[in-house]
Amino acid sequence: MVSYQNAEVGGATGRSTADDYEQGATTLGSGLVIDVDRHSVRAVLFDTVGGHGRFVTASVCASTVLPPIADPSTAIRQAIRAVEQDTGMTLLGDHGVQSPRQDHSGADFIALTGQPAPPVRLAFVPIGNSALATTLVAAARRTVSIVNIFDSNVRTDDGTLSGSMLESSIRAFQPDAVVILDGDNTQSEWATAVGTLSSLSAEGTINQIIIVARDQYQQQAAQTMGEDADLRGIDPGEFSPADIAAAIELELHSLYEARVDAPSMIASDQSVTVVGRARAGDLVTQFLARRREQTVTVVTVGDGTIIHSASPDSSLIGMRPEVDAHANIRSALRRDARHFLRWLPFSMSEEELNHWILNRALRPSTMSDTPRDRLIESAVVTEALRLVWEDLAPTEQRHHDLIVGGALFATWDSPGLALLSILNALEPKPESGLVEVALDLDGLFHAAGAIGELSPALAADVVERDLLLPLASVIVVNGDVKEGDLAVRGTIASERGGSREFSVPSGSIHQLDLGADETAIVTINCEPLATVGNSEPGAEVVLGQNTRLRGGDLGIVIDARGRAPGPATDPSVQAARMSNWLSDLNAKEIAG
Repeated sequence: MVSYQNAEVGGATGRSTADDYEQGATTLGSGLVIDVDRHSVRAVLFDTVGGHGRFVTASVCASTVLPPIADPSTAIRQAIRAVEQDTGMTLLGDHGVQSPRQDHSGADFIALTGQPAPPVRLAFVPIGNSALATTLVAAARRTVSIVNIFDSNVRTDDGTLSGSMLESSIRAFQPDAVVILDGDNTQSEWATAVGTLSSLSAEGTINQIIIVARDQYQQQAAQTMGEDADLRGIDPGEFSPADIAAAIELELHSLYEARVDAPSMIASDQSVTVVGRARAGDLVTQFLARRREQTVTVVTVGDGTIIHSASPDSSLIGMRPEVDAHANIRSALRRDARHFLRWLPFSMSEEELNHWILNRALRPSTMSDTPRDRLIESAVVTEALRLVWEDLAPTEQRHHDLIVGGALFATWDSPGLALLSILNALEPKPESGLVEVALDLDGLFHAAGAIGELSPALAADVVERDLLLPLASVIVVNGDVKEGDLAVRGTIASERGGSREFSVPSGSIHQLDLGADETAIVTINCEPLATVGNSEPGAEVVLGQNTRLRGGDLGIVIDARGRAPGPATDPSVQAARMSNWLSDLNAKEIAG
């Protein structure tokens, strides 16, 4: 049995870090990044322009990872050819992408990111209550892994672990690896769990078993399963929970990376650097958090759903590769339909929603090109993000200074719908009362992180100059104000618009025009039960006086809606609210 006793957990990796982004470079070079998954392929070209790293162009096409083609290189070459056409450059030569660049041909750096291979399927089997379970599940969800926890669902009515129920559940899930956790029932149930897993391992149903247990139970498992079983073991008495989580995370990253055959996808004169989306996104989010000295959260939905959140001294990653609005849309059928229906501005039955989901599942590459489809897709996206965020952070963790929405939000061609979906998903409650929301219009987020492994300075320039398209500065109003009663009133003063007054009732959202290149000072007078940020109820709050308050596509938005409605809310009442909110954000063309 392989032990993690000598594994390097939490140690240096030798790769670039967010700190490297702060360092300059005389020659930034050029970089080509391929971001590929089962839904789409994006080829992104970066170059040095005027001494600075800049985004040049990107091309997106439907992925060919899945059958009938089942060869990602087909779409990758198509995307690279489109970049060549856009720029007039030559990137592909006789042996693939030319590298390094010579005579305006090729690129200095080549990286691959995305999710080009199927996720790792991981089963957790806690033997009773385990203090480690929450920590290890969170670690697994920082990787490209579909995580299933077999706990109460493999126990009889009296709470006893059932070997037959465990066997049936594992056969149905077909995991690549199983983590068995030492818990408070280990003494009485260990033999049942190990015996079941041993028979499944012997017949090839399980490839790898990771045992997190005291040494005596590791030895018992090794004797039962025999020398042919692929076992990994770690003793929780010898390592801290953080070290065990790091070891599990490293193992899962390794399992997934072994599935990614970069040379078969991108031929090149030089080796192609593979950077996972979790790693790439974490680099960019940490860089933004440190550079801005703020809490930054980035939400992306494509082939799976990912949330990155970072403060200047820490970061969080949450991934659900099996949850999205395209290739994995069927996952929505496992949730209560009312969770989705509450985000629609029109009435829709559960049967109609399920029919829409199944139609999308048959054609997962379909783009939402009608108002109704965009609204339904936005509801699915909102719930996907809420699911990941609830797993990732405690309910009280709602402070964000900057939220960035991925490229999917831009495809809706409705800034109001994009903003409303992001706010509904995260329900921000910033300490200052103000949160900026921006979009990654060109889908550069993961590409910039990937190229950052090879040229941190090139990536840093791109992130600062090209990544963010300001959408709105949102002022969040809280408090126990009755819906419809006045929550706040105030004035906005800007150079171009002069001084304007406004008032916002509780339960509504209000938009004030202010361009991305404009700044303003907003004075908010709260009603007795209303608050903004950490202010006292009824206080006057001035924003934009000490820190820059800028606009965007939607200018300044005052969100006085309070907490999100529950799924049991009257559907007709909630549909009317959603219609009003979309109209308030100038999305009338899709609110009916």
